[in-house]
Order: sequence, then C-alpha cells, then structure tokens
Amino acid sequence: MATKSGDLWSVEYGCDQFDVVWLGDITHFFSPEENIRLFRKAHDALVHGCAIIKNSFARRDSEFPAWGELWLYAVSAGGAAYNYHEYKDMLERAGYRDIEDINKGPIKTIKP
Repeated sequence: MATKSGDLWSVEYGCDQFDVVWLGDITHFFSPEENIRLFRKAHDALVHGCAIIKNSFARRDSEFPAWGELWLYAVSAGGAAYNYHEYKDMLERAGYRDIEDINKGPIKTIKP
C-alpha cells in the first residue's frame, strides 16, 4: 500500500498510480472551487476504473445538519456543510462518473 503525506495542496499525487483515494473529513473546510481542484488532483492520481471515496460528517443532509453548518461557520473561511447533490456536482465537474451516496456519509465514485 502506497500513501502520500504532506500538505494536500503542494504534494504531488502522481498520475495513474493509485487504486483508491480516501479523502476523510476535510472537504467541508474548502469552497466548491477548492474541492473541485482537490478532486481533480485525486482524479489524475487514480488508475482508470478505480475509486475515490470522500467522507464528511458535516453533511447538510445528515441527521444533525445545523450543528455541522454552525461549526463550519466558526472554523472555516470558505467551507460548508454540503449535501450529496452539491458533492455530486463538484465530483462531476472534476471528471468523475457513477457517483454513489453511501448512507448519507461516504460518497464513492469511479474514475472513468
């Protein structure tokens, strides 16, 4: 298993070398434009037909959406508690297809 460590914006992810990219609870800290940039970096790093899995506890369509949005307002300049459809749009704009919501938590998609 290969992993990459470092600042997610400056580290090079490489091209066509990973089967899975896991983005934990980080995307809600960023604006839609920043997330699309991050999803594109991950897209380039994935082998065709492989998956990105994005997780977020602070989803607007989760069980406690107000808590997540209030917390993000306090700690983030550009982030938000996005819902599934907003994440789906960002992922599609980054080049992904077959986007699947897994129990209002993780979102799985495949690099075509």
